Amino acid sequence: MAAFGGVEQRIVELTFEPGVSVSQVAQAHGANANQVFKWRRSFERGELVEANAACLLPVVAPVSDETDLLQEQQVRHVWRKGRYA
Repeated sequence: MAAFGGVEQRIVELTFEPGVSVSQVAQAHGANANQVFKWRRSFERGELVEANAACLLPVVAPVSDETDLLQEQQVRHVWRKGRYA
């Protein structure tokens, strides 16, 4: 995904208003019309996100055998100390 700032977002939003020319909006904002058309296509495909927007991604942390062994040893230690009696 590509990130864009508020200016680009506003330009893209303006181009979706009825009767508006993409080329005229681009020219009015000092942007290249081809670039604005590219932003629009990316926006329509959901490939653009606002630069300050939070993106959450799923994270899967693999549990290694070493971690399992350490936790098992800690439980055994606590058990031997009589804390579970």
